[in-house]
Amino acid sequence: MELDQFFKAINEEKIASQVITKSAFFQSRKQVSYTAFVALNQSLINEVYKQSNGLKTWKGFRLCAIDGTSIRLPNNPDITKYFGIQKGREGQAGCTMGMASVFYDVLNHLVVGHVFVCVILLVSI
Repeated sequence: MELDQFFKAINEEKIASQVITKSAFFQSRKQVSYTAFVALNQSLINEVYKQSNGLKTWKGFRLCAIDGTSIRLPNNPDITKYFGIQKGREGQAGCTMGMASVFYDVLNHLVVGHVFVCVILLVSI
């Protein structure tokens, strides 16, 4: 439904029509590199902060927060090779883990930055 509305808008049609199937969309999106979304987000953030009028601040300052978490990753050979296996508790098997953190502009609801790294890398720094 959302895809139909998107194509209705960009094709300037009066009625939404099914341009592509959901299956075709999901198969095609695998071909788009995640780096495209990183670059688009960074461009958006740069533009928003260039046009500072309308940005919400607290006493003239941006109000930002950072939050992080550990993420259990799929048991995939490529992922495990990069991230390694974290030891489990006694009697439990290890698993592949990553760590993510997000830097967030609280008042303007913008993700300003993010990091996703392997736990082993953090320990060795």
